[in-house]
Amino acid sequence: MLPKPTDYLSGDDIRALRGKSDFVGLIHSGLGSAPSLEASFGPVTMRLLRMVRRELDVYDRNRERLFELKDPIMRAHIHRTLLRTMMGVEGTIEAATEAAEIEDEILSIPDMPPQRLAVLERRMEDQKERRNLSFDFLNEMTQTAVDLAKKLEPIARVDFDTLLKAAREE
Repeated sequence: MLPKPTDYLSGDDIRALRGKSDFVGLIHSGLGSAPSLEASFGPVTMRLLRMVRRELDVYDRNRERLFELKDPIMRAHIHRTLLRTMMGVEGTIEAATEAAEIEDEILSIPDMPPQRLAVLERRMEDQKERRNLSFDFLNEMTQTAVDLAKKLEPIARVDFDTLLKAAREE
């Protein structure tokens, strides 16, 4: 039988980790809807990504609290998961924004010289490809976040599957 996290973590570790556990679980529940929205990159998807980025900004502002955990492996796992999630979110938002700006530029000049149009269209396609790759990376990180949230459930005293189901209900 595997030891429970409470068997090898101190009281201070458990209190510090409980806050991080709740946070990782909330990020996970926010990302849980993302894969079904990936095709459109419309306003709902972009709002969801900005919401996740704001949550990640909270983590970033308070990341020194992670050092309250005595378990360096748990610290590294939490930090790595959140940084990689941040990379996917930022990459998707930046590339989607750039692609939309290029598209607006193309549409704003109906008689654009063909050479200029070709350059902008190539740049727009490049940004869309970067957006898609970043979003794919983010989706891959969602499973990592799920696994991490599962490890943290006993400490957070939260069933993140129940939280996710509640978040998905209409």
